[in-house]
Amino acid sequence: MLSIKRDGEPFRNRLWGPVLEINGPRRINTASVRSAGRVGSASSAKPFAAEEAAAEKTAAALTGASPIAAVDTILALQGIDDYADSRTRSVTHGEQLLKLLDEVRDGLLSGGIPRQILHRLTQAVSRRRESFADAKLQSVIDEIDLRARVELAKLEQLERAPI
Repeated sequence: MLSIKRDGEPFRNRLWGPVLEINGPRRINTASVRSAGRVGSASSAKPFAAEEAAAEKTAAALTGASPIAAVDTILALQGIDDYADSRTRSVTHGEQLLKLLDEVRDGLLSGGIPRQILHRLTQAVSRRRESFADAKLQSVIDEIDLRARVELAKLEQLERAPI
């Protein structure tokens, strides 16, 4: 290490403060560690043994997580997503049918239903619906679908009837 001395004191210490010097790896003195470990009661402390640590390490290596459980969990989560997507699509379909039925009602009250609304209602009813595990929601969607079909049948009868 290079240092410049001026007036008996290293010059760099005055400019930058004390310098930390690293000499390299040294052997650990285990005697000082053991004496520091005996601060508490000596009778309750168990000395560390390398054989015990090795035995614990091999025991830990033998037990591990089962990868099949992780795959089952992932598949279950995918099923939940499919169920939620199916439910969301069915609710959206039901809301669309209700909105179209409201437009049909408004058209009946005003004296005429635009063909575009009838065409959209026919398409919405004829779409294939999904069935799913939630029986209450399935029942509500079925009732909305039935109501839309009844209204379409009524409107077709009105179109066929002579004026």
